[in-house]
Amino acid sequence: MTEEWASLLSDRVIRRTVGAETCRRGAAYVSQGRVSSLKINYIHRTLFATVSGNRPTGYQTFVTAGPGAAEGVTWSGRCTCPMVTDCKHVAAVLLASRGSTLEASVAKAGPSWEQTIADVVRTPAAGRDDAGTPLALQLEVVTPPQPRLGGYGSVATRRGGSRIRLRPVMRGRSGAWVRTGVSWRDLQLNYGHTQVLAHREALQELYAAYQSRAKNYYSYGDPAVHLDEVGPSVWRLLERMLEAGVHLVPVKASAGSIGLAPEATRVRLDLR
Repeated sequence: MTEEWASLLSDRVIRRTVGAETCRRGAAYVSQGRVSSLKINYIHRTLFATVSGNRPTGYQTFVTAGPGAAEGVTWSGRCTCPMVTDCKHVAAVLLASRGSTLEASVAKAGPSWEQTIADVVRTPAAGRDDAGTPLALQLEVVTPPQPRLGGYGSVATRRGGSRIRLRPVMRGRSGAWVRTGVSWRDLQLNYGHTQVLAHREALQELYAAYQSRAKNYYSYGDPAVHLDEVGPSVWRLLERMLEAGVHLVPVKASAGSIGLAPEATRVRLDLR
């Protein structure tokens, strides 16, 4: 690896591209050997590799350097994962491309742009695990009714602020996300379903976390699952959903899309 190329892949450059936390997660992927089929074009300053995630086919990741030299350069990455841009898979490819075994995986002559994207074109659009109807997780902000007086002055409903209700939804014939045909109870059945297997497994894992903490574990109806009832593992489970291809959607499509912040939020309390 030349000194100039090494400066393009310094820690500072990579952190500026994807963020410190995403860089850390990408480094973990590299140490786990998840980056494969790495191809580097020194002339056009592009990187292409397959990064294994939660699906067997892996994610195709393409990274290119913008104008500039040394540590002033800015990389831009695109990936087939739900995050699409500058994700942990992009960080993993950047970090892996400066590894000690790099020279063995790089062709002497840089490939043309057709050769660079050839693997993407040859990759099937949908593998066996992608077959079926897609599922999504719908998030709805709900507000409990205001407390009212019951018999003999008792409070019939508890006080509480807004909560986020979680519901599984599936792609309808019109292309919209619909609640008909899928429920939390339905996800417990491992036979006779026609949904994407990876999506079902990710949602099942979330529901299992809810059940382990729920008081109405043996309820026969479809329970109302709220975000605060899943427990601290909810953030890891949501992240895994995105990696599996499960979208986070609002009740109204016009409300836009829902994403997961790449870094954790720090909460501070100033008590005076």
